[in-house]
Amino acid sequence: SAIAAAEHAQRAGEGWWERELNPWEGPVLLAEISAGHGDLERAVKWAEVASDLFERRSRALASAVHRASLADNPMVRRLHTIGARCAGDLSALAVTGGDHNSADMWLGRALDFAERGRSRSLGDLLAATRDPRFAGQGMRSWMQAQAAVSSAEAHVAAAWRTETQPAQRGELQDASVAAADALAAAEAALQAQDRGVLQQLRNVRSSPVGIQQLRDSIDDQTVVVEYVIDGAEVQAIVVGRGGGMSRRWTAAGHPGQVLARFVRSCRTAEGPSGAELLVPPLEQSATAAAAILIDPLTDVFARYLRVIIVAHGPAQPVPFHALPHAGEVLAATHVISYLPMASLLAGSHVDLPVRAGPMLVIGNPAGIRMSDGSLAPQLPHASLEAQVVARVGGVEALIGPDATETAVRSRIAGAAIVHAATHGVVDSVAPMESALLLAGGESLTVGELLGLQLSADLVVLSACDTGRGTVTAGDDVLGLTRGVLAAGARGAVVSLWPVRDDVACVLMCRFARLVHSGSPAAAALAIAQRAIREMGPAELRAELDELRSDTATAVDGSAPGAALRVFGAHLVDENRSLADPRVWAPFVYVGA
Repeated sequence: SAIAAAEHAQRAGEGWWERELNPWEGPVLLAEISAGHGDLERAVKWAEVASDLFERRSRALASAVHRASLADNPMVRRLHTIGARCAGDLSALAVTGGDHNSADMWLGRALDFAERGRSRSLGDLLAATRDPRFAGQGMRSWMQAQAAVSSAEAHVAAAWRTETQPAQRGELQDASVAAADALAAAEAALQAQDRGVLQQLRNVRSSPVGIQQLRDSIDDQTVVVEYVIDGAEVQAIVVGRGGGMSRRWTAAGHPGQVLARFVRSCRTAEGPSGAELLVPPLEQSATAAAAILIDPLTDVFARYLRVIIVAHGPAQPVPFHALPHAGEVLAATHVISYLPMASLLAGSHVDLPVRAGPMLVIGNPAGIRMSDGSLAPQLPHASLEAQVVARVGGVEALIGPDATETAVRSRIAGAAIVHAATHGVVDSVAPMESALLLAGGESLTVGELLGLQLSADLVVLSACDTGRGTVTAGDDVLGLTRGVLAAGARGAVVSLWPVRDDVACVLMCRFARLVHSGSPAAAALAIAQRAIREMGPAELRAELDELRSDTATAVDGSAPGAALRVFGAHLVDENRSLADPRVWAPFVYVGA
């Protein structure tokens, strides 16, 4: 009766929820009540009402920073989750009843809900940067100014959460005001060109990809699997060229904790360095994670060898390619790539070769400064890697003191491939300040990347943690990957945890040669990772010697082979088997 009364009020244009501070919350509750009573169609309808109200409020905000903050409302995630779940269940029921047209229709609506709740601010940002109305440096300067405001506000908020001295808080607040002033100046410059431009920007929204549109972008061997996780409930929206489905299951235990345990076991050393006891905890956590994500879809992974993962919530940082399947890890039998949202496939095709063109190659910049002001350790194999990759592409690499921010900025816009073998740093407080570190203490941050106009088919960030970022409640990942994609790159190779300098060198040299010979980026990475898994330490050293001989590059023998391209990480055991996922699996390909 309460739902009937709400529907009557809605028809009369007198929905009480529209007067609330967050007007979507009432319809979300009505959707959950409807779902609890088994009325799935009514639940989907109320979820759509809630989503429309949220979109209306979001469009009224001028700042992308504030729209992203609004998306962090937990009820926003709930509205998209309940919509995806109920529409997916309706699709499954239609399949059981033999009504495949209805099954596709409901599957499309489930995908639509999942996409609306996934990395939405990134999708909107990409839609704006690809819109010809907003081309030009003014737009890029505005995006960079927004990123600066986001960072400044994050530092102020962190200062008030901690015991920061009042004087330092004042400095941070002054910096926040200055960033806001710079944003206002950038907006004024845009409006001077077109008075209605800011309103137009507010109205730009990424278009959700349709089921048929998604099928048209893949081949018969490829499947897209989008995961939606809500507590213990796991939903997979599966789309192949010839069909699709929504499958939902209840995981044993707490999926968020299980998946976080696996990610931590990949990122850190557990127990005494070099101890044989290190392996079982990783195997156990991987098996537990696979029981949640892979085992319920065994038939899907048995049928398709090319898999595009779109992961939600606690599954976002999971290296699916390192999970066990049919007695092996997925990477041994499948080509796995990742996307922040399936909508990025719209209008493209999976696994196009990387186009030939100019390359920008950066290696082992000199004079990198750590957070305490001290010099970072050199990465001798990063110099070797850069020389080999540059030789493959027929260009000169920026190495050592030549790898300055000015030199990088002057070459990056026209490059078809950007390859950076250097240190990286992730800023968990202000993700927009996560950066690649360059010569002379300089850097290129996420915010600065947003101010660039890339045309690269492929950006390789051969540093540690370049793929890791802060996951917001709105399910948007803020990190270097986001900055690279938003700046215009079609795809990126990034790392999820600390990378061994010597292993990264061999893997990336193999990868570059494969890409140059015409292999798609995802396949090239998979082949290179399989080669590392099958090597022994002697084979790795022999390949490094061969690379040095080919380039006449001397590498300081006193430098540890297991040096890491990141600050503050646990040293990786140099004697650990190369078949250990912590050694071969850090890199992932994000893109179509």
